[in-house]
Amino acid sequence: MVGGRKWKSICLIFPLLLTGCWDIKDIQDVNYLTSIGIDYKDHQFIVYLQLLDFSDVAKMETGKPLQPVPV
Repeated sequence: MVGGRKWKSICLIFPLLLTGCWDIKDIQDVNYLTSIGIDYKDHQFIVYLQLLDFSDVAKMETGKPLQPVPV
């Protein structure tokens, strides 16, 4: 009976020790899709995507990139 309680306690406590932010990504390193454009030309579809890069929106310590962000 005591061995069963220990096993249950270990099974309940062990997942709490494994939680954490191991796969966290900084918001300035992630691009978000803001708009999609689809064009049909010469029997082919052309897809345009516009991404929002938060490193361009937020104030940066290193400064802004010199070239504009391509669409």
